[in-house]
Amino acid sequence: MNFFILTLLFFCSAGSLRGEESSSATVKSSTVSPILITIVYPQEGSQISNLKESFVFGSVKPANSQVWVNDKPAKVYNTGSYLAVIPFSAGQFAIKALAKQNDRTGEALRMVQVASLPIVIPSFPLKIDTAAVEPAQETIVTPGDAVPISLRASSGSQLDYRIRNLEPQEHATPWISLPETPLGSGYYATEWLAPSNAHGQEAYVDFRASNALNEKAKAAGPGKIKIMDPALFRLARVSVPESILRPGPSIGNEMMGYDLFLKEGITLKISGQKGDEVRVQLSSTEEGWTHLKNVAWLPENARAPRAIISSLEMKPRQRGALISIPLDDKVPYRAVVSEDLKEFRLILYYSISNLDRIAYNDKVASHWIKKIRWSQPVKETVELCFELKKPLWGYDLRLDGSRLLLELVFPPAIAHADKPLRAIKVALDPGHSPQKDSSGATSPQGYQEQAINFQIAACLKEKLEKAGAKVYLTRNLEESVSLEERGKKAWEQKSDLLISIHTNALPNGADPFSRHGFEVYYFQPFSYDLGRAVHEQYKKSIKIPDSGLYYGNLAVCRTTQMPAILTESAYLIYPPEEELLNTKKFQCECADAMLSGIKEFLKVAHKPTAPGKKRHK
Repeated sequence: MNFFILTLLFFCSAGSLRGEESSSATVKSSTVSPILITIVYPQEGSQISNLKESFVFGSVKPANSQVWVNDKPAKVYNTGSYLAVIPFSAGQFAIKALAKQNDRTGEALRMVQVASLPIVIPSFPLKIDTAAVEPAQETIVTPGDAVPISLRASSGSQLDYRIRNLEPQEHATPWISLPETPLGSGYYATEWLAPSNAHGQEAYVDFRASNALNEKAKAAGPGKIKIMDPALFRLARVSVPESILRPGPSIGNEMMGYDLFLKEGITLKISGQKGDEVRVQLSSTEEGWTHLKNVAWLPENARAPRAIISSLEMKPRQRGALISIPLDDKVPYRAVVSEDLKEFRLILYYSISNLDRIAYNDKVASHWIKKIRWSQPVKETVELCFELKKPLWGYDLRLDGSRLLLELVFPPAIAHADKPLRAIKVALDPGHSPQKDSSGATSPQGYQEQAINFQIAACLKEKLEKAGAKVYLTRNLEESVSLEERGKKAWEQKSDLLISIHTNALPNGADPFSRHGFEVYYFQPFSYDLGRAVHEQYKKSIKIPDSGLYYGNLAVCRTTQMPAILTESAYLIYPPEEELLNTKKFQCECADAMLSGIKEFLKVAHKPTAPGKKRHK
């Protein structure tokens, strides 16, 4: 993330990695030259969620000055970086950093906006907050679906709701009590189940309230509820390069986790809608949600998608097999890799199997694939199971016209156990880019993450090449590359491994004094052993806290064609680690840890032990 740095005086002696500084701070005069103090974080005008306290950091010159942030003493480090955790309050919030040394002083001021918590509506007079009624937008459901019903009103009131406009009349509900949850919050919520035979109808929600003073109030929910026939679907097509499917609709401002990635052109059955999110029905047992802007509606008379899986063709590759599956329609699909990496399952939705015969290619069968079988576990879902002779290294799954291509990739040949990197191609991804909107974290001194990441990558590149590896960088020092392009570029270069190099920061409200150090992330089952090996080498050689090995659903870690991990070598926002990260010695120590981990992984790559999750929830 970029930050705008507020300073007392504009000066340009920060070195090659120094970020931009602003001279818009207030300066208090003194008898001698003022102390130079900056506030780097939070940035000017930031919109911050409601929180009781958060961190502030920046730098001061001379480094032996004393610093207070909103009258609370800040810890000042040898470099002049300072860090403080201070109380925050809702509304327009001023942060003032004051520095003193003998008779010299300096000040910096920053204004941010801190969100307020919802105010509990007093019990008297009676009031309904019509701006906080659910459903607020059109909601499309099928019979049996639960529809959230809620609103905010005076605490301690009697709240009732009813569903109107349903036919026949018995479907329309009488007034039903709406509980206050929790008591004293002024928030009233429940769920209504759409009746089993009310499809094709539209309904609305009415609310009424009363209190101990016999005051009364009414309100109508602005969102229409439409009940679809469960046998009918609206059809849509993915209209963006890639649409993320999530396991559920957003709750407030919180979006659910990534579950599936749907390529452009795939046709979907839409079975529901909540505001600007639509429900995708994958099968009788699986569904997901995506944003309305990611799909284009098809005409009402469009044919529902269906693929009859009648054949598949196998061809050998130098390190694997290419399986081609003709498709009548571009249908959604899912890949699942077993934890022992010896089984690959391909799930095809809206599909029916007609695979009476599967021909084994001799070269493929003798080297890579032991057995293939298919099943139809539920209606219109075909599952192809590939039993593998060797642990899977990675895979590529892509649509090519009317075919789905699956390329299974197996481990590279290791020339010699003592020189495992000889002829191995490693893609190094220096995280973030020089552009302000993608440069990553900024340190108290104003150093940018993207530049430090590149320096660590450059050191690792040199070490890998000396060990016999071929190395490819996903970006040069001045180049900007999107997250989606990084893994794609590594695959285009036929890389065997992908290492994404980062330095860390924290979200607002976290405690930077208790969480810092190094972290390693993986996502795919075949990336676990690489992540574990690198993490173990960090623990052995990097003398800062171990912040953990993580399963992380991160863009680069999701790369499927090869083992891919992301390293966070230290916290750039934590002054002691900021100081380390700006030394070539520490940068190359981190590179050494990654190099050693890669070597250990390659030595035992034929014996994977990947535990944990098969995929994101």
